[in-house]
Amino acid sequence: MGIESSVIKEIKFLQVKCLSAYDLTETLSSEYSERTQWNVRDSDGTAVFSISEEIFAGTLLTVELAKKSKKPYIHLCKKLIDVDIVNRFQLFLLELGIVNLNVAGSRASDEPEVYQFVREILDRAFLA
Repeated sequence: MGIESSVIKEIKFLQVKCLSAYDLTETLSSEYSERTQWNVRDSDGTAVFSISEEIFAGTLLTVELAKKSKKPYIHLCKKLIDVDIVNRFQLFLLELGIVNLNVAGSRASDEPEVYQFVREILDRAFLA
């Protein structure tokens, strides 16, 4: 058994561990649109993160599915610095009783700063 084989076994083990630890269900399809639909369906609401005000592709699909499903969503955009984003996010969660949150947003390949932005907002909202 080579190194690649060991790495693949470890990845599969971690996937199974993650699925059971967080009560996740994998979709049958590898299509992102099905995963997006399930994420919206199975959550109480969605937080969409982006750096720019405009959203595209998969993120736009998430918002459209939330609207179609009549599920609440909030778009948190780093460019809107005049708004207290953390307070707005916390109010969204509290006022709507969101327990199972779908976190969505731009790909890092499209907006390289998005991971740090999401991390900062989640840390400030939940750890402050």
